[in-house]
Amino acid sequence: MNNLNLPPLKLPNLKAKPFSMDEYLAFVNFNLKYTVDIKEARRQKKAAFVNVPFSLK
Repeated sequence: MNNLNLPPLKLPNLKAKPFSMDEYLAFVNFNLKYTVDIKEARRQKKAAFVNVPFSLK
């Protein structure tokens, strides 16, 4: 592969701020409420199960 002469990235200092337990709980509850359909996730998980016996030889 050829050496690419790309300019260096200049990003701000992105140090993660630790969450308090209350902030973390609010974050998890928000994600569960708006991003995960629990019934659909369980249905997809059940559909992905293997129901045919197999053996290694």
